[in-house]
Amino acid sequence: MTPVYFHGVPGSPREVALAGLILRDVAPEAQIGPDRHLIGFALGAHRAIVAAVRHGATRLDLIAPGAPLDLGDFLPRMAGRAVFEAARKGRLARLVALQRAMLVLAPRLTLRRVFSGAAPADARLIRPGAARDILTVAFRDQLLGDPAGYRSAIEAYVQPWADLLPRVPCPVRIWHGCADRWAPFDMAEALRDHLPDATLVPLPGLGHHSALVEALPRILGKTPPRIQRKTPPRILRKTPPRIQREAHQA
Repeated sequence: MTPVYFHGVPGSPREVALAGLILRDVAPEAQIGPDRHLIGFALGAHRAIVAAVRHGATRLDLIAPGAPLDLGDFLPRMAGRAVFEAARKGRLARLVALQRAMLVLAPRLTLRRVFSGAAPADARLIRPGAARDILTVAFRDQLLGDPAGYRSAIEAYVQPWADLLPRVPCPVRIWHGCADRWAPFDMAEALRDHLPDATLVPLPGLGHHSALVEALPRILGKTPPRIQRKTPPRILRKTPPRIQREAHQA
């Protein structure tokens, strides 16, 4: 049965194209169920863990997961610190409005700012080419197409949820880049130590999205790709009209 994929934030299922995959290689989050293999990337790991606890799962793979903030003093070392602090202080709406406007007016500048200070393996993804286009589309899908979902995912993540970890009912593999600056590597170690049955797979030299490129194909029994130089048309379709309208209104 096709694994259920929980995408990053900001992001969308189309980010799997970074790993050389297409949408039918994974199932959408709506198809959760007790006999499913769940995969969570970045903040999608939180939603995958919640789904496993509520609905059951046969197996859980977490890629570059953000651990509960109540497990340790992680926030000062997280590249997304400003976003999470804004969510904690009830100021996320204003920041999201700014992010949306920037993405519409200057998408390349937005990516450069998001990836400033990133691990070299992550920084390479925003050079001209398919990876940069895929990231732009995935960010637009959520920030312009589903800003409410973006906000709710972040607001849920910053709440205490470490008490869920002992209740995860299935084996867990954690794939984490050793150079990740969005989710520091000790987050993966903390998750491993607090989950009932967890294995940590370190990915030397990799960061956040570069961990997705490496880990997702391996999880699915495929070969990790080299980033393509040309945009694959079957993944990067035109922006849906609804998103275009929102972009003009941002």
